[in-house]
Amino acid sequence: MAHKEIDEVVAFQQFVQEVVFSGNERAGIISGAAMLDLQLETILRRYLLPAKSNSEDERVFGAHAPLSTFSGKTAMAYRLGLIPPIVADMLDRIRKIRNDFAHDVTVVSMDDEEKYKSHISELSQIHRGTEAAMLDKLDMEHTPANRLRAIIVAVAVMLSSTAKLVEQVQPLGERVTPDQLFGSSDQQSGAPRDQSESPSD
Repeated sequence: MAHKEIDEVVAFQQFVQEVVFSGNERAGIISGAAMLDLQLETILRRYLLPAKSNSEDERVFGAHAPLSTFSGKTAMAYRLGLIPPIVADMLDRIRKIRNDFAHDVTVVSMDDEEKYKSHISELSQIHRGTEAAMLDKLDMEHTPANRLRAIIVAVAVMLSSTAKLVEQVQPLGERVTPDQLFGSSDQQSGAPRDQSESPSD
């Protein structure tokens, strides 16, 4: 367990280096979104019952499966109550920016695009502008790109904390009696009800 925790710390430090200190804005944004995607999957896996086989796992998380995409994981984590709506909204906005940088080679920098400034302004309001303190501490300019990087790190910290709190769902069969699940033994056997229970004419 201790070795795993050290690995997680090292992985997170590497993530911060790639996102915050990368000279390549596109790579930093894509790498940051990839980390958030992975953290969502970790949260969902800790909540869901373990898969019985690799093929069963592939049907949920594999290519073209319901939880194969960033948007699918975000929606499911929110609907299961594992993340609050404000975090789901932040993830959706980050995903939209990531998609532009991943799929549109004409996008060079978010510092020059008004739509990104609008997204980041909304993210900053949700996050209460605390990314500014992080940028000041790191002696970085308060550009839209740097603000987004700081916000991505902050969301990653939130998801990391969430993952530690998640407990595996308890199967329904462990929370209710067989009668509640399948009905009483009389109903299952087809035995007639007591006449006193029948409605009068």
